[in-house]
Amino acid sequence: MEGKKAVIYFSGGQESGEAGGELYRAVESAVNAVIEYEQIKILCEVSVSFVGDEEMRALNLEYRSQDKPTDVLSFPFIEPERVGSLKDDCAEKHFPDAVNRETGAVPLGDVVISSDTARRQAESLNQSFEREATFLTVHSMLHLLGYDHERSVSDEEVMFGRQREIMGGLVINTNKFYNYATCSARIRKQLDNVVNALASSLKNNFLGLYLNGSMVLDSFDEKKSDIDMIGIIDNFLSVTEKIELGSLLLSLHRKPCPLEILLIAKEHLIPWQYPPVCHFYFSDYFVEQYEQFLLGENLTHRLLTVNSNTLNITSAVKLTKEKGLCLYGMETDKLFPDIPDADFWDAISSNALDYDPASDNDAHRPFAILTLCRILSYRKTGELLSKQEAAAWAIDTLSANFKPIILNALYEKYGIGEKISYAVEDAISFKTYILESIV
Repeated sequence: MEGKKAVIYFSGGQESGEAGGELYRAVESAVNAVIEYEQIKILCEVSVSFVGDEEMRALNLEYRSQDKPTDVLSFPFIEPERVGSLKDDCAEKHFPDAVNRETGAVPLGDVVISSDTARRQAESLNQSFEREATFLTVHSMLHLLGYDHERSVSDEEVMFGRQREIMGGLVINTNKFYNYATCSARIRKQLDNVVNALASSLKNNFLGLYLNGSMVLDSFDEKKSDIDMIGIIDNFLSVTEKIELGSLLLSLHRKPCPLEILLIAKEHLIPWQYPPVCHFYFSDYFVEQYEQFLLGENLTHRLLTVNSNTLNITSAVKLTKEKGLCLYGMETDKLFPDIPDADFWDAISSNALDYDPASDNDAHRPFAILTLCRILSYRKTGELLSKQEAAAWAIDTLSANFKPIILNALYEKYGIGEKISYAVEDAISFKTYILESIV
């Protein structure tokens, strides 16, 4: 039986602009996730307050004799030995003197969070303030329900185990990811600069520029994500034009985000031909090459001399067709063809063997795990999911044995959640299962 939603009283945060909206919704979700996980049947009241470091320091000194601020304090109203009664849906029987006559709820306790400390911790972990507040709320709620990680090693294992389980169900929705509509002004400015630079350089040869990738999948992380774009041109570029275009993009790259831009000639896109051909490609990986081109070096590099025939372009074209956003030029439907299912599946599945979840490469390992989740999720659902969405699907769908692997990949790739250890053999089993499932 699912627990009842809690009655939550919020206070504080206004002075730093955090009160209300996304923050309160995230905290509310965290409170109710703990109540549901712990199978609490009685309606409960919880007070959640956001204070500054100075007030938190005073509280920490008064109640814990520690003269310093901390991230969160918990003030339970119910004795640990009576917490079990919360699982019996009869407040009047177990807490006759505690029931709030106006709400019918039993006060569970107070959660006090230092906005200052929480924000510093969020920034150090490259996470949103909302995600950090969510984590601290889950932690504090468990204290209100009698758990105490400071009591013993075994108590710590129990409490932190529950904490991980609860956060696992909330983590995807509480990290700060964006799309084009919600990204910051500086990202919009960078996009405007790219559009203007390409339009100025390519002139009448420039048919359109389209956003794809994380920006259109509601999973864009302003501190970690590339901005993925596809441009369509009418005629091929000369080597000189490619070098000049690369120079322009170098001036806009990582200001603030890395750019990944494909240019495809219209004749290589319409009619559809598989695998598709990319005429120009710029990304963070090839910055050094474009810098060399400007010095007159390495001018025989394939970036300048060869149309790249790569399977990965198929995924970008399909995503752009279905979810892409036009930044300039012709509407998406007028330039992008429908991609046959067989071509798309071949494109995403044929190189699955190359992904190694047990790799020693810290960058490749989480990418491999999350990409394998995307491949399998598409096979099973037919939907184009972001890495985060695919991870959430896999956590909910696959064996619990694979959950630590996926959660750790989210931590390593995006800073979501906590680092979780697992055996190399489990990672190998994960890949084997994926490969067998996509045959």
